[in-house]
Amino acid sequence: MTVTSEKTVILYWGVAITCNILVLFGLYKRYISVLSSATYVALSRTVWAIGIAWILIACLTRNGGIVNKLLSFRVWIPLSKLTYCAYLLHPFIIYTVRLNSETSLHLDIAPFIIMSFGYLTISYLFAYLLSVMTEIPCILLTGIFLKSSRRKNTSPKIEIT
Repeated sequence: MTVTSEKTVILYWGVAITCNILVLFGLYKRYISVLSSATYVALSRTVWAIGIAWILIACLTRNGGIVNKLLSFRVWIPLSKLTYCAYLLHPFIIYTVRLNSETSLHLDIAPFIIMSFGYLTISYLFAYLLSVMTEIPCILLTGIFLKSSRRKNTSPKIEIT
């Protein structure tokens, strides 16, 4: 890597970190005008995407360093599949529990924490069940089909003359 590209990579890391920190903590304990709030809402997702895009590009071009090692750690693979299933199921679980409740929701810290952990536990339990019943069998079937198609394409052809 040349000096210019190393400086460019450092500059891009700085921009990405600044973008993500500004989106996360830019409004912390601040009272802003309606125009500033509208600007923040309009641009925050784009600025966040720019920061995340650089992390992705840096990891793919081997400029990620420790971030790439952390994100590439093999322990995240099963957890990421489970988390995605939980992400898909979580709103349905919350709606089901809330719509079947006979009382209104009061914002007290202890019941809020207990309900949050309950939602989290139920979401991951159902995510595990969904993963075991649908995702894992589909992955195994895909692997079987890919192996059989590879065998057909790579089988030696015998010519009889």
